[in-house]
Amino acid sequence: MSRTTVFRIKNDGQVEEAFEQGNSWLHAPKIWDLLFKKYCLLPTDHEYASWLQYSQRLWDLAEDERLTRAERIALLVTFDRVWIPRKMIAEVSSACFLLGGGIHGLSELAGEDIRGVCFQGTSVSDNMWRTPEDDGLINIDRDNCSDGKKPWSLAEEVKQ
Repeated sequence: MSRTTVFRIKNDGQVEEAFEQGNSWLHAPKIWDLLFKKYCLLPTDHEYASWLQYSQRLWDLAEDERLTRAERIALLVTFDRVWIPRKMIAEVSSACFLLGGGIHGLSELAGEDIRGVCFQGTSVSDNMWRTPEDDGLINIDRDNCSDGKKPWSLAEEVKQ
């Protein structure tokens, strides 16, 4: 069964595995499904239309003013290369649970002396948090993610 992996980001920027939650379909896909049904379905869509067929509609929601703060946060944390500062972990945890895609144990990491957390959404996808050379987990201060692009902070997209 697939899983979601949660990583802690140490104060020196080094990423390390924190824990795994079984069944990754209980995280990002739950959030995507709820938001797609609420905001993306068109009257002309087939009754079985979903984010699997029309994913661009879902990604475009990130800039949609109709989303609540919690909905936007929950959607953004499912994007590639995003990391969550420690000060936002509790809010992210609440937002994800509110939309049905919560990660058990995430809020406890807010009490650790860390810079933040990040996710590998599903074990059947590439682990973005490995170096492009695949020689270990990245340091967000100096390394690119596995796709060669820089990680970005949720705080940059969601102002307090």
